[in-house]
Amino acid sequence: MRILYTLFAFALLTLFAFNANAQSESRDLEAPPRKIVPRKDRFVVSAGIGLVPTFLKGGTQEGPVVQGAFQYYLNERVAIGLGYANSESTSDAFVDFEGVQSFVTTDVTHIGARLSGSFVRMGPVELYGGIQLGVNTAKASYRHVFPEGLQIESEESYLENRANPFGEPRTQISTVGFLGVSVEVLPHVHLMSEIGNNLSIAMAGLEVRF
Repeated sequence: MRILYTLFAFALLTLFAFNANAQSESRDLEAPPRKIVPRKDRFVVSAGIGLVPTFLKGGTQEGPVVQGAFQYYLNERVAIGLGYANSESTSDAFVDFEGVQSFVTTDVTHIGARLSGSFVRMGPVELYGGIQLGVNTAKASYRHVFPEGLQIESEESYLENRANPFGEPRTQISTVGFLGVSVEVLPHVHLMSEIGNNLSIAMAGLEVRF
């Protein structure tokens, strides 16, 4: 996890450094407007790990939020593509009036369409933002802990007669906005990070452009 935070911080610090350098340069009010730099690589494939899960609040994250995307730039600024994410979390204990503890582990998969636009391109740094519309599907598994000495006919019958405190997993429409930064570290290879990316509020990873 330290590596992920390091990548995330590196990308942000690099962006800030380029912005500071640009602001320190003198500006000529009569200079012609900047031309849009031609984009050589139109296809973008990215993969990363979410830093902070938010889709399920409370409980324990069973693993990192794995995320990926495939995009194609229609022109120098605008790209369309697909996004994917997966997250697995276990809830805090629900304790009923008999002292039975219940936990639910939910595996959430997201698939969605992305629309992004690049609004800063300066050297190896690119700053972009956009929206993602998709579907979240969930699978749930349950675990129960019964207190010693509880007088019941059987655990199975007890659970059948008790309402599910977590509700049934369901498919949900998900819409989210995101802001990202990409920094080229090798030809066609970029470090990238995003905030507001669906199943996590922040993620970091690698990007390949071709």
